[in-house]
Amino acid sequence: MQKQEKVMATKTPNSSNHKINKILVYLGDNNEEKWQLVTINDQNALDLYTHVPVMRFDESWKQIYGLAECNKFTAYYKRDSTQLSITRLSSTDQVCSNTNESMFLDVLQNINEISEDVNLLYLLNNGKVMLTFKKN
Repeated sequence: MQKQEKVMATKTPNSSNHKINKILVYLGDNNEEKWQLVTINDQNALDLYTHVPVMRFDESWKQIYGLAECNKFTAYYKRDSTQLSITRLSSTDQVCSNTNESMFLDVLQNINEISEDVNLLYLLNNGKVMLTFKKN
């Protein structure tokens, strides 16, 4: 079974800079709500990805953690009703052959709106659905 990691942060109380210590935990934790990619740019994710991207939102730290296909990624986000801004997107740098991972990350960093249904999450750019996720 492949381990999928997420990062959770804690502040060091006695640090003058309030440094953040990164603690590794697993995306595979069943108690965490995760989202699996269904479509990207109107294309079925199963047609494009061997390992379909998955992500989760950490409300307390306003961060997104996920697996883009073969690389892990993280970003910060700010949500105000239906507006969503994603900043400081970064990923690990494993060499991956024949992936559409960069397309996913490029689309993700240009998202500016969000809409939710019962089990679906829509990420939009200027009113156009770019990414659709289902609860995993």
